Amino acid sequence: MKSYIEIIYIDDEDNGRHTNLELELSTNAETWAAFNGFRKFAVPSGQSKFVLDYHTDRGLVDTIPIDRGGFIAITGRQPKSDAEYVKIDEDYWAAARKEHDKQKAAA
Repeated sequence: MKSYIEIIYIDDEDNGRHTNLELELSTNAETWAAFNGFRKFAVPSGQSKFVLDYHTDRGLVDTIPIDRGGFIAITGRQPKSDAEYVKIDEDYWAAARKEHDKQKAAA
């Protein structure tokens, strides 16, 4: 499995929400280097609205808390609203449950 970076939104109730924003480069080394390059956007956890999560085949390896400015600098996009990220997260988990149920039925 290749490593990847995932951006998670921290909602108004401090819940982590999927954003459907991930980055996977050609090699694990390139992805790790990019992740470390994003550390310049790190803020104290209490000030973050997003976290960058670095995943490998062993699971979550490291996290960088970022604020809205870091998000814009990294993605080149304006953040969505809290409600939009809640909807993205709900859709993500509904699809994951559907896929899980499908695999379970096929077993």
